[in-house]
Amino acid sequence: MRVMFGATSVLAAALCVAAAANAEQTITRAHVPRAVLAAFAKQWPNAKVRGYSREVEKGETTYEVESREGDVKRDVSFAADGSVSVVEETMPASALPAGAQSVLAGLKPAAKVGAVEKVTRGATVEYEVHVRQGAKAKEIVFDLEGKRTK
Repeated sequence: MRVMFGATSVLAAALCVAAAANAEQTITRAHVPRAVLAAFAKQWPNAKVRGYSREVEKGETTYEVESREGDVKRDVSFAADGSVSVVEETMPASALPAGAQSVLAGLKPAAKVGAVEKVTRGATVEYEVHVRQGAKAKEIVFDLEGKRTK
């Protein structure tokens, strides 16, 4: 019995360490690679930085810059060399493609639209829309043309 408890404790501790290693970690500007800072400043010179984080997933380290520019909240993920991997930007639902707006208008029961984000990964653009239908909250994803993908 003691051996089983001990083995279970060791396994639980190992899983916690592994999860912590893959978790997003808030960091200071001093811990962000210069290439990331330069790339962000060049692409979004008027944005106000709100924070930085680092995440290691599948052995790959990414750095995220959280910012705001006017009404737009933006999270940009970079590789250490300053190359952009993902850009997430808030936007008004009225700026969604017509197809996406039609899908949202046709939801039954009627859905209340919450946050809307434009997500760019390389050349791929998707729109993530958070909606609430009664007590149910869900995310709907559209492609660039407004076709529902999720």
